[in-house]
Amino acid sequence: MGTACIANGTRDKRHAVVTTLRSPEYMMGLRELKCTLERTNPGLQLVILGAAGDFQPDDPLVEEIKQLGEYRLEEDLRFPNSLEERFSLNWIKLRLWRWEEYDALIILDVDVLVLGDLTHLFHLATNFAWTRNNGPDAWDLNKGGLIMMRPCMKTYEAMMRIIAEHPQLQFVESYAEQDFLSWYFRYTAYDLPTRYNLNFRWLNMDGRGPGGAEPILIHFADPDSKERLFNATQADPLWSAYLCYQPQHPELDAARAQYARPEHVEAQRSELLAHQEQRLRVHSTARSAHLPDRHRHARPAQDMQE
Repeated sequence: MGTACIANGTRDKRHAVVTTLRSPEYMMGLRELKCTLERTNPGLQLVILGAAGDFQPDDPLVEEIKQLGEYRLEEDLRFPNSLEERFSLNWIKLRLWRWEEYDALIILDVDVLVLGDLTHLFHLATNFAWTRNNGPDAWDLNKGGLIMMRPCMKTYEAMMRIIAEHPQLQFVESYAEQDFLSWYFRYTAYDLPTRYNLNFRWLNMDGRGPGGAEPILIHFADPDSKERLFNATQADPLWSAYLCYQPQHPELDAARAQYARPEHVEAQRSELLAHQEQRLRVHSTARSAHLPDRHRHARPAQDMQE
């Protein structure tokens, strides 16, 4: 990027949270996201990104989407993906780098619950901040959830040129734009603590993440956890207490009380820490072999932008 985006600091300091909604099955996630964001970050604008054709104009969901946030349609951007067809829909996030009317944006996946303040992230002295993946895949890669970025047309143009010139960077057999952003910002990204994008499966029974940190955002990244989030009747006793839009279920109260017992919490924490240590050993062994193979074709983003 060089100095092309330094002008960001002269803007009117407009900030917003952006999420994408491309299909109706994620509506419950959007409702929960809106509700928890409003509860924890009152007054923070929510923009819902989509593309023309995602919904029919007379679909009643369109009116509800507009009530939940500013519904903004962009020109679609997608590449085929053999791992999950739905991943091809996520490339539209790159269009956000064109939104130069904003000084900074926080991109949230629609399958997250916001539990704490996010506004301080807008003031980080960086153009891109993320959390490393804390799910089942490689730790050096991004897993979506939360990204803070500063729009810049020069960056957008560089991204699009690189993708066009190097089709392998479309990552058609893996995680699409997540892997691309992991590669593009791998040397310049600001690493946020895990609590800013805590995978649901790492949530301890006392409501904390590994190391005892209170989560600021819980990410329901895998299909099984998405089903739990979108269907409150299958909610777990712990994190269902965080639900905002969906009604609470009295039958879970006894289970919540049981899980809150100190001896249960300590046992769960010990099990979690042991599991974490095992995963760290596995990932540290696989990391050197996995990442070079995955990115051996790629040169640093700074080199390819010159």
